[in-house]
Amino acid sequence: MKILRGDNQNIDFERPLELNNDQIIKFIDYFKNNFYFIETEEFKFPRTERIGDKFFTKEWASEEDSLLFDISMNTEDMAKSLGRSWMSVDIRRGHIMPKILNYADKKGVDIYKVDIKELIEEYRKEHQEELFKKKEERKAENRTKKEEEKEYLQLKQDIPKFEALINSLISQITPEKLDEKKKRLEELREKFEDLDEDKGEEGDRKS
Repeated sequence: MKILRGDNQNIDFERPLELNNDQIIKFIDYFKNNFYFIETEEFKFPRTERIGDKFFTKEWASEEDSLLFDISMNTEDMAKSLGRSWMSVDIRRGHIMPKILNYADKKGVDIYKVDIKELIEEYRKEHQEELFKKKEERKAENRTKKEEEKEYLQLKQDIPKFEALINSLISQITPEKLDEKKKRLEELREKFEDLDEDKGEEGDRKS
């Protein structure tokens, strides 16, 4: 059994594990004793992708958000406890803490005299529709980004071929259409030029 650890300290396995009910309980208990936050999720079919196959983000749970209010921990220790990057913790703190503080103020409660996790869950329930909408917007943005990235890479391959054939009898594209594709490529290049840089660095390492 090979254990994989991602950049943000996420744990994964090289392939799915076959465990019976007793083994699953012991397996989860082991991780609960060694990590601050453990979350399980049911899947009908085994995942094919593993850590390192693609970039992904984890939604923040109430228990994780509650840790952000622990003034005894610095950002680095908090990041290690949550298995997230310090930047992710810093951004999340700046995003959620003002909202919870404002919510507590409206409720007339002292966040350090109540169960902060319960307060956060209460806030989430009241703002469930708003949170769901934002989650769906993030999904749509990610889908659009993937589609545009695919379009960018395809245009980089196609445009040189179109240019080579533009004046031939077998060309299936007009000069005007080619100009449109070039313009679109430049628009996308501003978003995905880091892909070119990454490939350049990879080529340097191989050479």
